[in-house]
Amino acid sequence: MWHLVSFAVSVLSLSLWFYFQDRRQGNVFFRTLFVVSFSLFLVSTFFESASWANKIKWLVQDSILLAAIGAFLGVLRAWKILFWSALAVSLFLVFTKWRTPEATTILLSSDGEWLMQLQSDATLERIQNDFPALDFKPAFTPKDTSSSLNTWWVVNIPSLYFKNLEKLKEKIAQYPDVVAIEENEVILATPLLKANTQYTNRKFTVNDPGLDKAWGFEAMEVDRLYNFLKNNDLLPQKKARIAILDTGVDALHEDLRGNYYSINAKYDTDFNGHGTHCAGIAAAVTNNGLGIASYALDNNFVEVTSIKVLANFGGGTQETIIDGMIEAADQGADVISMSLGARTNDTRQNAYQQAVQYCNQKGAIVIVSAGNSNTNAKWFAPANTPGVIAVSAVDIRLNKANFSNFVSDLQMKVAAPGVDIYSTTPKNTYSTFSGTSMAAPYVAGLVGLLKSLNPDLTTNQVYQILNRTGKNTSDTKATGKLIHPLQAIQALD
Repeated sequence: MWHLVSFAVSVLSLSLWFYFQDRRQGNVFFRTLFVVSFSLFLVSTFFESASWANKIKWLVQDSILLAAIGAFLGVLRAWKILFWSALAVSLFLVFTKWRTPEATTILLSSDGEWLMQLQSDATLERIQNDFPALDFKPAFTPKDTSSSLNTWWVVNIPSLYFKNLEKLKEKIAQYPDVVAIEENEVILATPLLKANTQYTNRKFTVNDPGLDKAWGFEAMEVDRLYNFLKNNDLLPQKKARIAILDTGVDALHEDLRGNYYSINAKYDTDFNGHGTHCAGIAAAVTNNGLGIASYALDNNFVEVTSIKVLANFGGGTQETIIDGMIEAADQGADVISMSLGARTNDTRQNAYQQAVQYCNQKGAIVIVSAGNSNTNAKWFAPANTPGVIAVSAVDIRLNKANFSNFVSDLQMKVAAPGVDIYSTTPKNTYSTFSGTSMAAPYVAGLVGLLKSLNPDLTTNQVYQILNRTGKNTSDTKATGKLIHPLQAIQALD
């Protein structure tokens, strides 16, 4: 966000500096503005999620572009109409530049740059004979051995091919046994953005002290949900399992352990904090006199579990994410919550799509954060995968969060609170963060409650309920509807 804004202001201020160079006051103001904005642009470039080589490349390219625009507009300053028209076009092109993904921004796994799918009865023999330097290993191991996911391979490519990756990809794609070749992209936890605590005076009839910081509960009218659950004596048909695919979860946290189910002890710690924060939003223990709360009034409706798909620094790959999705589905997850993603070159990715289909067939509904780049979520995976419910973030005024991607081009999308969200962090602590990472588990928690009451719900049925019962935001087209827990529960047949 700051990268785009600072570059646009640099273009504007440099142009106006040239335009007003004969007027001392305007000259000084716009020169100062240019120095400040360009300095911010330089700093923000080095905070982009990319390799240093790409950062330097972008910096050189954008600096040349900035100089060219400034020089061109400087020539036109004598012709007022032409100058202002050219400036408007230049700013439009600057913003357009960030609306479309650039292939150079995509990072690939160093442990296997490609995912390759073969025909179900095919072998690697011919490709291995023709390209002996390439290394192949099975990508996924679902319990259901008939799944098409068993036909995927990770391809590790030696550096001698790096200069001609696209040509190599084209050659291998021509083999009749090859169904698809996709980039094994680096995936990051949607960043935790430091935030300010927002307080509410709403009373929620439960004794969790941190709910005075839960403005999201006020926006979603969770107090009405609690009253409905108390007055109608609803009984769960099963305890729905919500799997948090993230950096791990602190299983011993005071406000999580009563709702926590362990799949594997190696997933039950979190040195990053991202996964634990998401887990608390989805399924913190309610009415225990500690911390925060979630939607269910007791521990009979949902449980939360963890599958660690991201390293402690918050990074993983498409392969590790899909492995986690398969494991979650095979372990009986009813809801899979993924607050992660990355920009992609491909709006159609077969591996993700087959993984989502596998999860759906096992009864799991997949919830994904839309991303924090204030751009079109159709360019972010896995949020753009058919079959997932993508979640944008809104603020306390129900405006789209200034960082949230917009979801208007996605098939299934909703909104949830994602700014200034107070939740659990490791070692019995609590913190306030912002991000679509926070919005996704709000939806996952509600879907878990719905699945506990009606275990047979499909993804499409759940989305129809959330969309039909949701509230409009200030820009519903960009965000999707804000989930409304009570009305969603009441909509169950």
